[in-house]
Amino acid sequence: MMKHRKASIEIQFNWIFVIVVGALILFFFITIVNKQRENANKKMAFDMLTDIELILAGQKVSIGRSDIIETPPLEIDLTCDDYSIYGIPRRTGNNIIFSPTRIKGDRMIAWTLDWSVPFRVANFVYLTGADAKYYLIYTAASESLANQLKSEMPKGMNVDVVKYEDINALRYENNYLVRFVYFNTVAPSDVPTAFAYLSDEKVSSLWAVYQVPNPTYDGDVNFTFYKKDRENFISVEKAASVGKETFYGAIFTDDFYFYKCNLLKGFDRLEFVAGLYNNRTIYLSQITPLSCRPFYLGATFDEIANVTEKLMAGEKLLEKLYNYTAILDLLNNNAVLNSCPTLY
Repeated sequence: MMKHRKASIEIQFNWIFVIVVGALILFFFITIVNKQRENANKKMAFDMLTDIELILAGQKVSIGRSDIIETPPLEIDLTCDDYSIYGIPRRTGNNIIFSPTRIKGDRMIAWTLDWSVPFRVANFVYLTGADAKYYLIYTAASESLANQLKSEMPKGMNVDVVKYEDINALRYENNYLVRFVYFNTVAPSDVPTAFAYLSDEKVSSLWAVYQVPNPTYDGDVNFTFYKKDRENFISVEKAASVGKETFYGAIFTDDFYFYKCNLLKGFDRLEFVAGLYNNRTIYLSQITPLSCRPFYLGATFDEIANVTEKLMAGEKLLEKLYNYTAILDLLNNNAVLNSCPTLY
C-alpha cells in the first residue's frame, strides 16, 4: 500500500515537473518569437523613417508634386516637432507639414505646394493616408467652389463632395479617420448619423466661410476647427487663411494646435525671407536709375516682417498683411513695366 502511494506521488511529481519544464520551454520560445517580432518591427520602423526623410527631402524641393507612396501597414504619429513609428522619433526640423496627427494604412499621399505672399516663402508638405476620408459639404451657393477644391486635391486622396442636406444619408466606410469640411453652410453641430457612434478621435470637422462670393476661389476664407464630442461637434478655435495653401493645410490637419504650430513655422520663414528682400531693395534704391527708385523706397518688406512677428505673437493683423502684400505686388509689376529690376 505504501509502495503504491509512493509510486502515485512520484507519477504526480513527474507530471508537475513535465508541466513546469514545458511551460518554461514554451515561455522561452514565446519570448524569442516576441523579441524577433519586436526587432523586425523596429527594423521596419527605421527603414520607413529613413524613407520618410527622403520623401520629405524630395517633396521640399519639388513644387506641385503629388505622390502615392506604398508603405508597410504601419502607424505614423506626427507632431509639429517630430514623427514616429513604434515610438522611434525623427525630428521634422524646418519642414512645414500639414497632416492628420496619425497616418495609418499601406498607402500614404504626399503633396507639395509653393507658398508665396506674393514672393516665394517656402514649400508646404501635405501628408495623409489613402484610407482617410474627407467630405466637402456644400450648399447650392458653394457647390462650384467645393467641386473646384476637390479637383485641386492630390491624386489618390479620398475626397467626396456631398450636399449639406444629404449628410445624414452617408454611410461609414470603415475609414480610420473621417474629416468633414463644411463649406459656406451653417455651423456644424450634430455629427452625421452614421459617424456618431465612432470614437471621438476618428472624426473631426472644419467649418469654412468664404468671404467674397466669387466663382473663382482665391483662398480668402475664415474657418473654425471642430472636434467630436459624442454626438456633437464642439468648436475649438478660429483661424483665417493666408492664401489657398494655408487653407489646404487646415483641411488636411485634424488638430488645430498641430495646424497652428506649422503655420507659425511658415510665419517664421516669412519674416526671415521678407528681411532678406528688404535688404535687397535698400541696396537697389541706391544703385538704380532715379526713375526706378520709388518702387524700392515704397516696398513693404519691412512692414511685412514686422506684422509677421506680431502674428506669431498672436495678434490678429492678417488684413494689414494682405494690404502690404498687395502694395508689394503692385510695385513689383510697375517695376517690370518700367524695365527696372524686380523687387522679388
